[in-house]
Amino acid sequence: MWKQRSHAYAMERAAQEAIVTHRLCGVALRSRLAGRLAGLPEEVRRCLGDWEAERLDYLVRFAAWLHVTGRQTARTDLGGLQDLRRRWITLQNQFTQCVAADAHVRSQVMHYEPSGDDAVTSDPDTVVCVGLQGCGKSTFSRTLYALLRQARLSPCWINQDEAGGRRQFS
Repeated sequence: MWKQRSHAYAMERAAQEAIVTHRLCGVALRSRLAGRLAGLPEEVRRCLGDWEAERLDYLVRFAAWLHVTGRQTARTDLGGLQDLRRRWITLQNQFTQCVAADAHVRSQVMHYEPSGDDAVTSDPDTVVCVGLQGCGKSTFSRTLYALLRQARLSPCWINQDEAGGRRQFS
C-alpha cells in the first residue's frame, strides 16, 4: 500500500505551486493544470478523473477568491506567500463558507480574470552584471538589491560565484 503513489496529492501540490508560487488564476491556471494532466500517462489520467471533476474547477475558483479578497496580489511578498501555504486548508474552508454565504462574492469568483495590473509575468525583469574581477559587480548588485527591498519589492538574488557552496569566489 505505501508503495502506491498518490497522484491526486501530486496534482494538489502542482495546483498549490501554480496558485501560490506562480500566482496564477483563471484561464492561465486552468491551462497550466490541464497541461499537467495532459502530460501524464493514460493510466494515471484515469486515476485522476475524479480529482479533475471535483477539484479542478474548485481550485480555479479558490485562486480567484484569493485575488478578489486581496489575500494574494501581484505584490504579495514572500512572507505572505508562505502564510498562504501554511493556511492552505483553512483558507479553502473559509472560501467554501464565504462563497456559500455571499452570492455577490460567488458571482465575482465565477467570472474573475486577472487584469493587466494584477497579472504577474512569468518572465521577470533580470539584471545581469558582467565585468572583470574586482570591478564592483557584487557591490552594485547588493546595493540594487537593498534599494529594491526598501521599495517593498521582492528581488531575487543569484550570484553565480556564491551558488552551490562555491564560497571561495565571494
